[in-house]
Amino acid sequence: VLIADVCTGSGCIAVALLKHLPAARAVATDLSPDALDVARGNAQRHGVLDRLELLPGNLLEPLRDHPVAGGAGAVDYLVSNPPYIPDHEWDAVEPNVKDHEPH
Repeated sequence: VLIADVCTGSGCIAVALLKHLPAARAVATDLSPDALDVARGNAQRHGVLDRLELLPGNLLEPLRDHPVAGGAGAVDYLVSNPPYIPDHEWDAVEPNVKDHEPH
């Protein structure tokens, strides 16, 4: 099973899926290098980094040239929880979100 997680942020979706699906692999994309660093740390912490490939770029763009994910029908599941907080509202975000998500 190959999962693509678009706008992975902290990687919580990809990491949780890989933790509970031991035969699965995932590719995760994000525009933010800082977000990918957070996702990498979370994947390492939960022992799934060896099955997660982190790709920099916007939305589905990094998957187009990916040797596995880019082929038609190669991704079994596409998941995403894209950013939903506009930049102008960031200062008002509660600490339980703000302190655990990359900008």
